[in-house]
Amino acid sequence: AVVSTQSTGMNVRVDTARRHHVLRPTAGRICAIRLFGREGFQIVVTIARAKLRCDDGDFMKLYPDNQGCEGEVDVCEPGTTISTQSKDAVVLVRAGQSGGLVKIRVKLEQKEEGVMSSVCDGTCISTEGIVYTEPHTSNAGFTITPPSPDLDWFPVRRDTYIPLDMNTRSLKIKTSRLGFGRKISIKFSHNRYRGYGYQGQIGLSLRSGTRSLVFEISLHYCTTVQVAVPHGYSSVLEQVFTFSRIPAVIFGRPRIIVEWNDRQILDQELNGRVCDHPSWGIYWESPVDHIMFASGYMADTASEYYTSSNLVIWDKIQV
Repeated sequence: AVVSTQSTGMNVRVDTARRHHVLRPTAGRICAIRLFGREGFQIVVTIARAKLRCDDGDFMKLYPDNQGCEGEVDVCEPGTTISTQSKDAVVLVRAGQSGGLVKIRVKLEQKEEGVMSSVCDGTCISTEGIVYTEPHTSNAGFTITPPSPDLDWFPVRRDTYIPLDMNTRSLKIKTSRLGFGRKISIKFSHNRYRGYGYQGQIGLSLRSGTRSLVFEISLHYCTTVQVAVPHGYSSVLEQVFTFSRIPAVIFGRPRIIVEWNDRQILDQELNGRVCDHPSWGIYWESPVDHIMFASGYMADTASEYYTSSNLVIWDKIQV
């Protein structure tokens, strides 16, 4: 199937068969195509042909839906293939005064990372901590075994969905690796209808501020804030960061609380004034019952061990 469009409203359902789509933006206009796949698969886009003058302002951009604007990929060379790690994506093409043409091939492929089966239907989620009732195997081919009951801290395993009810628990992360170029990054999800729905992502990294070091805390699909690094921080010593996601039902708006060694460094209410993404509420106002230390986009490169504790609200909120 070959599809041509000059408007910005074309939606295309993608399947596992390779399909061709042609985008022909007229002079000075942007042409868009939105690609829809299905759960457990990623969209793969190949640039088969490109008649663009990228040095003169023409462009082609690809946006995986699960990464927002931060996941923007600029492409211009024919033969380029992008694996999006997302079941949906948007392609934008802009042409200058002479117009342009882009031919793409799209298909669905099974995701290689982070695709878990839903054998944990909620019965293995415990508000007493991170507990698996029995070993189970993901459809990515590896086995998850229950942690030993006499251990408080568990080694981080990336690209694995971990049951954790963030409505009643706080996530604690232990690390001695949060230096420059490394990041703590946690994806939130909810196991709706046996499919893991994306419910936001939080990242924490070390940056050089105007006058001192800062923690940069990014709330995906919302905002990024910087807070001063407390006195006594050392990237080579063991640190404990605590992340609490206060549900909207408590105060009317969701809140994110971050602590360093039991010292609060962030208390952020999320609302339409703070969040610059129009769909922020879809991701941050929903319940969370799983987390993931991800690789790939916004990869977690600093977390070493994790555990959880009871969510204590009144000790955290500054009133």
